[in-house]
Amino acid sequence: MTSYEPGALALAVARAGSGLSFAVEELPPRAARSVALASSLGAPVVPVLEVAAVVHQHARDLAWAVDRAAAEGRTVARALVVAPPLLGPVTALLVTDAPFAVWTTAVGRIVLLLAGALWLLGSLAVRGSVRRAGRPAATRGPEPCDEQLDLTAVAVTAGLGLAAALRRAAALDPHGGHGGASVATWLELGALGAPPPGWESLGSVLAAARRDGLPLAPVLRALAADTRDRMQQAALERAAGLGARLTLPTSLLLLPAALLLVAAPVLHGALDLLG
Repeated sequence: MTSYEPGALALAVARAGSGLSFAVEELPPRAARSVALASSLGAPVVPVLEVAAVVHQHARDLAWAVDRAAAEGRTVARALVVAPPLLGPVTALLVTDAPFAVWTTAVGRIVLLLAGALWLLGSLAVRGSVRRAGRPAATRGPEPCDEQLDLTAVAVTAGLGLAAALRRAAALDPHGGHGGASVATWLELGALGAPPPGWESLGSVLAAARRDGLPLAPVLRALAADTRDRMQQAALERAAGLGARLTLPTSLLLLPAALLLVAAPVLHGALDLLG
């Protein structure tokens, strides 16, 4: 996660609340997008900054929690990757007077090549699992991300209709819009039938808001917060499950590589003794 001046958002909230200007370029990109949208539409900036500060702190807390949840799995992963290259030489030193002689034979070279290929594939698989476990949660597919919902709330607060607000939010969303334009079209056509795939929760919330006469902006922000909570839970589960995901590359690739690197010098030493 990119680092920004810790007090930048708090200072911006204070300055905006006092009617003073602040440096948008010093804000995190997400906060800067929200402020730019609010400024362009004439929406109040202070509530936007307050929401941005909460979201930014949530992202920092999530990154820390994911890092802690994946810490044990990363330690195991390092051990799994380092073990095979160490076990072979150590075993050869323990069981034979010529520890590298086995790797100069035709069979030894074949074993070394095969073990090296298994180790390389296993290392890549393990590193990929570690990288995915530590990756920040993000919405994939057609579902709305929390930022798009927050941006839509900003545009609605400025007086735009929901369809127009969704289009403005989709245009600013760095994740690609996630179907916001499709939902806007669905609304413009009278919201006939089911909403586009992945947006069912928005359809249900809109129906309830209209039935109860609720303002849309707070409803959208609440839905964004719920989306963040689900993303956080998914990220923590992914990080906590790292150890289990290491089982496959370990059993199919790294363990066979280690066994080959250990068995070759042991057998070579035994044959030398018998010969």
